[in-house]
Amino acid sequence: MAYSREVYDKARSELDRRRENAELVNFQRTEEIRQRFPEIYEQEMRVRNTFFELAAAMLGKGGDAQEAVDKIRAANEEGQRSARRMLKANGYPEDYLDTPYFCMNCKDTGSIGGYTCDCMKLLLRKYAAEELRNVSTIKEQHFENARFDLYKDERVRASMMQMTDFFQKYCRDFKWKDENRSMLFLGSTGTGKTFFASCIATELISQGVAVTFASAYELFSALEEEKFKNKQTDSKSAAIHSDLLIIDDLGSEFKTAFTEAELFGIINSRINLSLPTIVTTNLSSEELKRLYNDRITSRIFGFLPCRFSGGDMRTMLAKGSL
Repeated sequence: MAYSREVYDKARSELDRRRENAELVNFQRTEEIRQRFPEIYEQEMRVRNTFFELAAAMLGKGGDAQEAVDKIRAANEEGQRSARRMLKANGYPEDYLDTPYFCMNCKDTGSIGGYTCDCMKLLLRKYAAEELRNVSTIKEQHFENARFDLYKDERVRASMMQMTDFFQKYCRDFKWKDENRSMLFLGSTGTGKTFFASCIATELISQGVAVTFASAYELFSALEEEKFKNKQTDSKSAAIHSDLLIIDDLGSEFKTAFTEAELFGIINSRINLSLPTIVTTNLSSEELKRLYNDRITSRIFGFLPCRFSGGDMRTMLAKGSL
């Protein structure tokens, strides 16, 4: 998939910071052990030096290179076990002198055997989502700021409190579920759809989840600029591959054949990838059917419906009607 150069640069810079920090920690710990327990330090250095012996044996010519490799590898493994036992005996974790890379698979290089490591893929999704969120005018919101007192009908208030509990559980469980439900927020203007979508986004972003959050108008405007004005970003990759996509106020965009095709492509791709999407709209189900083709509505109506009701909270807040 394609990402902008800025996204790649940010991901690479974060990997570099992780690796440099891990190596600094390893250097500091090694120095600590050298000063406090020289015998452990010397054993650790012998283990590290066998790496160079192993490399030389593997490249060596003549004689039985494999036999030499096997002997050096065995000596290395025994040396490691010995160093770990000595560390444990002196009150340290056995892996204290291992370099504490963030990703032990690629050692914070971003690649394994010429293939992109999963940690690099996560960073690319994170920064691509951040790039698209930067165009969003939607404010960051928090669950603790929910104003249930604005819902005058007790049944509506109870329903919204129950729905909020569900949204919070959705966030708590998000990283531990293999597949998270997509949701369709339905309701008239000002009933809290955007507020709670933003709460979900804010909470998940704080957990390190790559969330793409933009209004339908902002998303499709960004896609049009990239398509027709050669803007050097890739909002489509962010929309398709982020851990969670939130499209706010669907139906507010200027609908064209291009936007309809992009909407279908993004939603269908995310369904095929088993990635969750949240869509909010002021339109009724019937209005959505009239505005969008069957391929789009059949997929959106497969999302978990969350119906918001009550008065226009924005208007009540503006008038001070509590």
